[in-house]
Amino acid sequence: MKLSEWQRDLQRGDRLRIEGSDPLDDHHELMVAQTLGECTYSLWVTSGYKAGLVLWVLPEEANAVPCGVDINWAKHNFATGLIWPTDRLEVFPQDHGR
Repeated sequence: MKLSEWQRDLQRGDRLRIEGSDPLDDHHELMVAQTLGECTYSLWVTSGYKAGLVLWVLPEEANAVPCGVDINWAKHNFATGLIWPTDRLEVFPQDHGR
């Protein structure tokens, strides 16, 4: 399922698979991470050469109520290239059973 079709807010542990994002890798995977004890989030790279790096510490306006990443904020910022600049972007959230 593409991010544009996703209905619920993103939660800690949700992964985003980005297809066709780099000439060296056929895809990248990002994971939504939550700061322990807080309702603040970041995106971590979980695959490829940059695995283990924090890609983006999300601003407060990305927060959903009560917790999570607001899906409309995520859709807008991926669509505008703010989070991952590419014209070949396809993002596939991978629900981990919540």
